[in-house]
Amino acid sequence: MNFISASSIKKAESAGIFVFEGEANPRPKFFTGKKNEVYAYDEAGQRIFLVGLGARADFTADQTRLAAYRLLKAAAKAKLTATAAALPAAFELAAFIEGCYLADYQFAGLHKKKTGASVPDSPVRIKTVYLQGRYPRLNKLAARIKVIFAAVNRAKDLVNLPANVVTPAYLARVAAHIAQKPKVKLSTFNFAQAKKAGLTAFCAVAQGSAEPARFIVLEYLHGGNKPKIALVGKGLTFDSGGISLKPAAGMGEMKTDMAGAAVALTAFAALVELQVKQNLLCVAPATENMPGGAAYKPGDIITTADGLTVEINSTDAEGRLLLCDALWYAQKLGAKRIIDYATLTGACQIALGETRAGVLTNAPGFLAEYLAAAERSGEKHWQLPLDEEYAEYLKSRTADTLNNSKDRLAGTITAAKFLEKFIQQGVEWIHCDIAGTAFLQKQQRYLEPQATGFGVRTLLDLLGGHK
Repeated sequence: MNFISASSIKKAESAGIFVFEGEANPRPKFFTGKKNEVYAYDEAGQRIFLVGLGARADFTADQTRLAAYRLLKAAAKAKLTATAAALPAAFELAAFIEGCYLADYQFAGLHKKKTGASVPDSPVRIKTVYLQGRYPRLNKLAARIKVIFAAVNRAKDLVNLPANVVTPAYLARVAAHIAQKPKVKLSTFNFAQAKKAGLTAFCAVAQGSAEPARFIVLEYLHGGNKPKIALVGKGLTFDSGGISLKPAAGMGEMKTDMAGAAVALTAFAALVELQVKQNLLCVAPATENMPGGAAYKPGDIITTADGLTVEINSTDAEGRLLLCDALWYAQKLGAKRIIDYATLTGACQIALGETRAGVLTNAPGFLAEYLAAAERSGEKHWQLPLDEEYAEYLKSRTADTLNNSKDRLAGTITAAKFLEKFIQQGVEWIHCDIAGTAFLQKQQRYLEPQATGFGVRTLLDLLGGHK
């Protein structure tokens, strides 16, 4: 998509006019300016789209994204390939460009591509957006946002694709492609290598699947003596629940259980592309969780990489077993700050729906930085507590800890309390449960019912510098 400064928007085949609620507009009889309202008409051979902004007093940067999204969707539906806009002073240029990219994403699917095949019609894509006025930073800003949304869209693709395509080996190939960049080092362990490296909790989950597991580690050193920051992502490429089998209804959506790994890998790749002056790690434990003959079982006691013993209460609480070894390994490589992403608990989806991710931390200052970046990006989070009392739910009579609370109370918090056991003294850690936000069933603002890439934009704002 190209963004071009223009002295006039009248030469484009279509144009967007943004109107606050109650303000004068070209079609007062038909249009009020309410948020999400779009009205189209023709004038002097040009298609005009009126886009409502709602009340001026309530206007935010995120509504700039939504307004841009509405304009581009309307233009694409009208089968136009270019549009123009005169941006109100209240608009942030970066947010407007982001909204255009949010409207542009289309998942290609795996339809038959031969001539004459029955492939659903795809909307026309907007190739050029003209902006009336002078924008000296436009080219540089648009180039940066292009990199960011290449990462967001790649994360969406990885989650939208089926589990027979996005296997652990597929994610390893994605990592290998990233490792072609300068200053990037890749280590990928197969099952035997992971076992030899002591990643025993990861191996316990992987041992029931015929699909070969991969434990993926990327390193990027570009920050002198700066401490390493690790991005850790859960990579369950399919989660049947194991022996604790999930209900059949909706199980197909368990292809999305690798969304955390998708976020970590694609954000890491974008940070490398942006040449950030940070020392970074990316750890993505990738496997399936299947009820095979070799699968681990409820009642088993396993030993994690750091030596802690875990009584398995449910094999469907497997993500935390991948993450505990991944957290241990990131710290072994010197990580002093860690952010992990995981579609970890149904409890988070029940508590916060599909609107906000749950976030928990041992480092309030680090979390404040993170949430400020999330606010700028428009990705909504909600902090949950980590009070010591919640650890009581994980007490086991036969091991150091249960992997899952038998009472099913405070499920998101107890999952985080489990992970907290593996964070060393002095390491700052943020856990982000994206179970509800990684893949939507219903439209949320400019996010459509599909994978969202939730977390990528926040990470790139936090670690890649502000736009």
